[in-house]
Amino acid sequence: MCIAQIVIARIHTNGNITWAIYMVELLCRGVNETLYQFNATKEDYEDTLSLFIEHQKNIKKTDYVLVHNILYAASEYASGLGLQQHKDFTSVTQYMLEEDTDDIKLIKIECGRNGKPLFIQSDSVTTREEQKIINQLEKAVGKGNFNVIGGEDGSDMDTDEFDEEVDESFTEELDNEYTMMGFEEKRALFLKMNKKDFTKLTLEQRNRLIILTDNICLLDVCDYDKINDLLIKWKAEKEIEIIDDDYTTELLGIAPDRIISEEDIADFIETDFQIQESPRKAAKLLKNLRKRWGNIPFLCYLELKYMEVKKPKELESMLKEYITLYPDYPLLKLEAYRRTIITTEDPNKIIILDFNEIFRGRNAITNYEMFEFQVAKLSVLIGLKDINKIEAQNIIIDDLSVKEEYLGFIGSTVMLSKIKLLYNYLVLL
Repeated sequence: MCIAQIVIARIHTNGNITWAIYMVELLCRGVNETLYQFNATKEDYEDTLSLFIEHQKNIKKTDYVLVHNILYAASEYASGLGLQQHKDFTSVTQYMLEEDTDDIKLIKIECGRNGKPLFIQSDSVTTREEQKIINQLEKAVGKGNFNVIGGEDGSDMDTDEFDEEVDESFTEELDNEYTMMGFEEKRALFLKMNKKDFTKLTLEQRNRLIILTDNICLLDVCDYDKINDLLIKWKAEKEIEIIDDDYTTELLGIAPDRIISEEDIADFIETDFQIQESPRKAAKLLKNLRKRWGNIPFLCYLELKYMEVKKPKELESMLKEYITLYPDYPLLKLEAYRRTIITTEDPNKIIILDFNEIFRGRNAITNYEMFEFQVAKLSVLIGLKDINKIEAQNIIIDDLSVKEEYLGFIGSTVMLSKIKLLYNYLVLL
């Protein structure tokens, strides 16, 4: 085995599922693609899994220890060559794995081919990316000490001189091409493109589908007036200042003169990740943080996230207690909103949360707070299945100045939701 597509899923006590898909290559590149979703419903997970299985061969269920060793071996091999792993793997999905400790049985996984890195050229890698990989391999192991399928050793390949302007030109040209097509022609093309699982599309195929989706939404399906009304109504989300630091005194809900060290920040990040992946570890980390910080609002929020996983029956009463203690703390207000949505049976009674109400009196917020707000809001908009609202939120998200690791998840969630909603609409016409 040299290339694998791996699905790892964890079921929560509430029946929902957190899943991740890893496209991993043992020859040199490591984890070069990954997709994920937190707290998905069982139905959404099964839909995703069925689409994944439909487009794969030789799918089989296996022991976690094996895939753990495959992922870590491939990632470490590629990193040792100086090849960067997919940004969503380094920022998110690697934390969905167990820690690579002695508790996990070590299985020897061979990487490379015949003792050398092997780079396979494919349609999913642009010429510019190919050249960067080959240059890095030459730097790491020396010319002649790696192999390339599709070329000799990379020396005869032309360097791609295209830059971002070429990508924009391609997008504009393709959008103009779709604009000249009739609606029925675009509809047929869109349905044809969706016959193949999104995760199996090449980068160019994905871009084409995304451009076509945007074109159909804006020119054929969406209502401009409704979208403009929503953009005016939600303009506070675009206008608020987003500061670079994630873990500020305002986020933690503490006095502005308290010092937050790099070690503290690392502990907050680790605790947040481990809540979903290893609640037992998260409980210990929460206990240690409370010893240092006391019953501060942010730790109350993390404890509620932990309780949703481990003690869901106690969540409601604890939330009421914390809201009473800190009625103006934004993240607790967001959690109260989420619980309201979960317990509301009639979707017509769902009210989309108000940004100004959540962040009342704030002139600036953190990336973390904006991310949590957008995730909560999007979960509602997706449930409402209103493509005008999804499109309006997509426009807002495009204008947000948030960190890439946050923007990537939010943006991909919106786009995949748009594609799914548009598919359900067009297939019924």
